[in-house]
Amino acid sequence: MRATVSLHCATIVTFRISWSRLARDALLDIYLIIGLHSPVAAECIYDRVEHRAEKLREHPRMGPRRPDIRPGAHVLVEPPYIVRYEITPDTAALSNGLVRRRWLSPNGRRR
Repeated sequence: MRATVSLHCATIVTFRISWSRLARDALLDIYLIIGLHSPVAAECIYDRVEHRAEKLREHPRMGPRRPDIRPGAHVLVEPPYIVRYEITPDTAALSNGLVRRRWLSPNGRRR
């Protein structure tokens, strides 16, 4: 007896990543401040946040929703930092500066 296996390939939709000026500037500020004390740590953190953001291309809904911050908001978490982003039909838009996780209260405001 012969078995036939049918494979259905799913179409993978990739999203464009768009960094706001505020988000990009915040990441650069973090890099520069940490780099004053440890250039290696600064590179590591910068690369980790960039890598995490790149994952949004194929998994734009991986960040938890935060409607308490803004309708449609998600957060990208790369401890100890978070960045807010919103999803449009073809883009994951990183829309605000990075903040240390502990600074963001449940109502979405910095403490």
